[in-house]
Amino acid sequence: MKMMTYQYSGGDIDLHYDYIFVQRCPDIFVKALKSMNIVESINFKECYQGHGVSTIQTRTNSAVQSFEFEDFVENMNSGQGKNYQITYIENYQPRQHRVVDTQNQGIKIINASISYEMEKEDGLIYKEGRVTEDIYLSQVCEVLDLVTDDNTILVADLHYEDKYLPEEAMLKPRGLINHASHVDSFQCPPEKGGEWISLQKIITTENCNINITKILCNKQEGVPFGHHPLEFTI
Repeated sequence: MKMMTYQYSGGDIDLHYDYIFVQRCPDIFVKALKSMNIVESINFKECYQGHGVSTIQTRTNSAVQSFEFEDFVENMNSGQGKNYQITYIENYQPRQHRVVDTQNQGIKIINASISYEMEKEDGLIYKEGRVTEDIYLSQVCEVLDLVTDDNTILVADLHYEDKYLPEEAMLKPRGLINHASHVDSFQCPPEKGGEWISLQKIITTENCNINITKILCNKQEGVPFGHHPLEFTI
């Protein structure tokens, strides 16, 4: 199955995938897709200002549940997050005849739209109603804590490269790995040098039963800097 995850930064969303996981997805795009009736299933949960987390299935209708983080701030801008979704794909069989513990077992894919920490006033304190480091870490740890078995994938932008993640969110001590750590999917703005870095993550346990391959970033037309779609195959 071909999959794509995209922390939306603009442009159209490519539909040439079986499953498409979008964070910061604009509701106008969801409404347009529904009106055209060209995909099998769309699950959308708004976070802020008409943007939210969305799971699009072009050929299937797997069960999808939406959840709200335990900690979030109300009335944020469209770049912040407060929800995640879990898609349940039944009867997944790994490619290349990999031996797994249970026949015909299903897998879960968590699609999370996570808030980023906002700047402190004068570098010392947070303004009232801002996303603090504690709220950011609470959201990150909430979804990382869900990746406890070998049949779960988490797709999300944790807003840091792996090596710079806060201690509580470090992957290795949790027995987790990011399969996309080698793929640059975010271009910094020109005033920060325009460097490409790896932000979008595909996280599983180290002994994951899911065979994740063909991971690459597709440069999004019309996006001069920011996030770009990350595709992969399972």
